[in-house]
Amino acid sequence: MKMRATCGACGSGFQVDERHAGKTGACKHCGALITVPTLDEAADPEAPAPTARGQRAPAPTSGRARTSGTATRNKLAPKAEPVEVDDEEPFVPAVNNPVLAIVAPVAAALLGAAVWALLIKSTGYEIGYLAWGIGLAIGFACVLFGGRGIVHAALCGVLALLSIVGGQAWGIELVSFDDYSALDPIFDEIRQDALPWAKVADKNDDLTVAAFMIRRDYSVEVEPEMVPPAAIDEFREMWEPQLELLADRTVTFDEWLEQGGLETYGEYFEIVPLWTRLKEVWGPLDLVFMGLGVITAGGIVMRVRKQAVEADGAA
Repeated sequence: MKMRATCGACGSGFQVDERHAGKTGACKHCGALITVPTLDEAADPEAPAPTARGQRAPAPTSGRARTSGTATRNKLAPKAEPVEVDDEEPFVPAVNNPVLAIVAPVAAALLGAAVWALLIKSTGYEIGYLAWGIGLAIGFACVLFGGRGIVHAALCGVLALLSIVGGQAWGIELVSFDDYSALDPIFDEIRQDALPWAKVADKNDDLTVAAFMIRRDYSVEVEPEMVPPAAIDEFREMWEPQLELLADRTVTFDEWLEQGGLETYGEYFEIVPLWTRLKEVWGPLDLVFMGLGVITAGGIVMRVRKQAVEADGAA
């Protein structure tokens, strides 16, 4: 059985299935919220008709006064032909959940940051349009669950900014995690010393080891007898295994990393602050798309809010 619902903001009429009785949905013409009559209201023609969001139902009147009021309202409202909704395009109730209106954009922001980071990780490039898309997704996720206020718009703008910047930072960290180029000089140095070390006759003699340390700049002392025993022990623990490994000239940089190079010398990485690395990759175009993402996220919410306010004013 079909029921009739009328938008109080623009006057559009809809035929909807009775299973939607009492539910609220958005007008396909103006976006104002429409409440479908309940079964009791549909059965009682004298019951006040449900109205658009924010519109008060007119007080019950009769005769000429009621007709005059209806005529006046129709003159003020834009004229629209009744729209019949068939079975392939069912009435979709509007969702108004304050919790989901916050949770959904937060989830969209996290997902957007993850996609951004993985894109940087997999390609080594950034696509500015993705920042715009992140803002679009966050704003849409908010209004989908009833986000309409200025607070929602501000929240979406902040979330878009955090998602874009956070995704970039995350992606840079993922790329930097696999970039061990800072250890190249250490690898080359050990490799150059590996062959001379292989020629050392008695590696168990501390003075012989101390003499090698002085020749290859592993010690600042000038005489083998002056090299402290603790320095010799440290050399044996830290450098000797790597010298023995790289005496084999077929060992590559990656193999050296896997066989102890990274574990032993990882502390030699130069730590560059993340903020510094972000500033190095940001350019004017990045800032433009970042701004577009933030404006889009908040703008979607404000546009829907404006439509709701206009619908209330028209009522």
